[in-house]
Amino acid sequence: MNIPTKWVAASYTGDRAKSVLAHANEGIGYKILQQSGRGTTLQVLAAFLAPEPLPAHVTEIVDPIKIAKLEGRL
Repeated sequence: MNIPTKWVAASYTGDRAKSVLAHANEGIGYKILQQSGRGTTLQVLAAFLAPEPLPAHVTEIVDPIKIAKLEGRL
């Protein structure tokens, strides 16, 4: 069974940002696009594959060049 997915980006802050960053550093699920701040002011913008229908808190990535980079083809 093949579940359709799309590349999306979402912003996270504080403890959730720390969790997303830790997963990305381990190569699990997320790719960090931007990172700023420290501790409680930590903010990350992360890309990941999400199943359809897309959650409301994400923005779909539609640029084919960005998608190719995320997939490691560029």
